[in-house]
Amino acid sequence: MGYLEAIVLGVIQGLTEFLPVSSSGHLALGHLMFGEVSESSLAFDVLLHVATLLVVFGVFGRAMIRIFTHHRALLPVLALALVPTAVVGLFFRHSILALGTSPAALAVCFAVTGTFLWTTGRFTAHANENADGGGENFAGIGLRKAMTVGLAQALAIAPGVSRSGLTISAGRLSGIAPEAAVAFSFVLGAPAILGATVLEARLIGDLLAVDPGPIAAGMASAFLSGLAAVGLLKWLARSGRLPVFAPYCFLLSAVALVLAAVRGA
Repeated sequence: MGYLEAIVLGVIQGLTEFLPVSSSGHLALGHLMFGEVSESSLAFDVLLHVATLLVVFGVFGRAMIRIFTHHRALLPVLALALVPTAVVGLFFRHSILALGTSPAALAVCFAVTGTFLWTTGRFTAHANENADGGGENFAGIGLRKAMTVGLAQALAIAPGVSRSGLTISAGRLSGIAPEAAVAFSFVLGAPAILGATVLEARLIGDLLAVDPGPIAAGMASAFLSGLAAVGLLKWLARSGRLPVFAPYCFLLSAVALVLAAVRGA
């Protein structure tokens, strides 16, 4: 992998990890356009996720600390909400990630994301934006709401299904206020990303031994673009504009279908 490809993929990861358009789907499309998806490319994707995870800790670190200091009752709820992702990740991860090698499968997954975003916009357009106290307040998040977000996160393991898009949408549909839904999405997502890193540790070690330069460049670009994207995401959630990405996801679905037709030919 050259520097240009690594930087481009890093920017794609940084922007799409936070914006509700599926970072894994974009990376899969990027790999399909640059070349075939391989074990090394999947390991590189995990490292890019680690770079954006650092952004998560930096931006939502205070929210995580508040859970341990003021909302300890939420800890077992968080643990239960992670169970669906853990089950899918441990037993079906490789089968689901293989969908990223199929443009047709990506088309379906992008369409799922677009549908979730559009539906959320329809059903939360007049919702009380100060539900659960407003801001990044987790006080009103009980087991039902947390499990709804957790199930959405498990579904979002599939490339093309946006983790942020589905989890924030699930939070909003279950009655969580916009800023709290964003923060809770990434608080819940952090352990999942760490788990994926552990599962791919062997591949990451092999990849780093080859040429660390492009990897470092890709991770740096993912981190910097992620910082820019997370601020935009929080503003979009507060203003109720996340559904504007639904048409873009449907467009990506159409692009993937065209790619599938070309490859089939």
